[in-house]
Amino acid sequence: GLAIGFAVRDTVENFVASVMLSLRQPFRPNDLVEIEGDSGRVVRLTSRATILLSLDGNHIRIPNSTVFKGRIVNYSRNPARRFVFDIGIDPDADLEATRKLAQDTLEGLPFVLGEPEALVWIETISEAGAVLRVTGWIDQNETGFVTARSDAIRLVKAAIEAAGVSIPDTTYRIRLEGMGDPAKSLPQTRARPESRPAAEPETHDARQSEENALIPLVDAEREDADDLLRRNAPQE
Repeated sequence: GLAIGFAVRDTVENFVASVMLSLRQPFRPNDLVEIEGDSGRVVRLTSRATILLSLDGNHIRIPNSTVFKGRIVNYSRNPARRFVFDIGIDPDADLEATRKLAQDTLEGLPFVLGEPEALVWIETISEAGAVLRVTGWIDQNETGFVTARSDAIRLVKAAIEAAGVSIPDTTYRIRLEGMGDPAKSLPQTRARPESRPAAEPETHDARQSEENALIPLVDAEREDADDLLRRNAPQE
């Protein structure tokens, strides 16, 4: 009897939550969301659960009571989305000139929005080097987030290195007392070849994105399925 009572309670909670979610519509079909740590595109809302398609192509079934009471991040609600990454530079470099170079490079990328503006600042500095924090905004309807961030990292790094600013190597050597010089016991490595001028970096098609690749998959799954989500319903 107790087990049946818990099962009925869960069923009722999920059903009531499905009604509330269908009225509030916190997300639409194919919205990219994060619910209690699970990310993916919304496939459907049933009377018991919300179904997501993860970026790995897996189905995630989340009880509606968890969705209704949980934390929902809807990345599709606002088309503008900010990406962030850090890049280390030599502490002896001209920090302001390097910061400005990184910002100018970012602002020159075709997929980075002018408003809100891209920003670069010095996050930390230590003996190992200084760290620049780089931020820029994209339009998710036109640009893939993952691909845009990847291109921004690659092109900012290339611009900094082309200006002669080195990026610190975070590899450390440990020497134990009584063990002698570890460098002498290691096999000799070949000398690095002389560096050649880097070729002009290319910008990939930022429309290609793992998030956008799921859209036709979700549309195909929704063709023969009815659920509680409506594209033209009012949103909260």
